[in-house]
Amino acid sequence: MDLIFPKKLEELQKALVTFHEALNTKSSTPDLQRDACVLRFIYTSELFWKTLKVYLREEAQVDTAYPKETARQLRNIKVFSDEETEVGLQMIEDRNFCVHAYQEAVAEKIFRKTKDYYSFMQQTLSKI
Repeated sequence: MDLIFPKKLEELQKALVTFHEALNTKSSTPDLQRDACVLRFIYTSELFWKTLKVYLREEAQVDTAYPKETARQLRNIKVFSDEETEVGLQMIEDRNFCVHAYQEAVAEKIFRKTKDYYSFMQQTLSKI
C-alpha cells in the first residue's frame, strides 16, 4: 500500500514556505499584505488539516471526517495538548469564518493571528 502522508507533507511544506513569504514581505499597501497573508493562511490551514487527517489514518489507524474531529483525535493520541487543541479549533473557526464571510474587520483580526498560526503549524509538524 502506498502511503499518502509523505506526499501530503511535502505539499504542506511548500504551502508553508509561501505562507512564510507572505508574512515576511512588506508591502507599500498594507491591505495587500494583509489579504495575501489571509489568503495563504486559508489554503495552508486547509492543507494542514487534510495532511493531519492522513497522518491519523496512516500512523494511528484513526479515521476522521472533519478538521475539528481531527484536532480532537490528535489530542487523544497526545500529539496535541489541551491548549494546542484549542488553538487548532480556533484556527479552524477563523479559517471557516474568513472563507464564508469576507469582511475587512474579520480579515484584519485574522491577519493579526497569522504569525501565531504559522508557528503552530510548524510546531505541529516538528512533532509528527
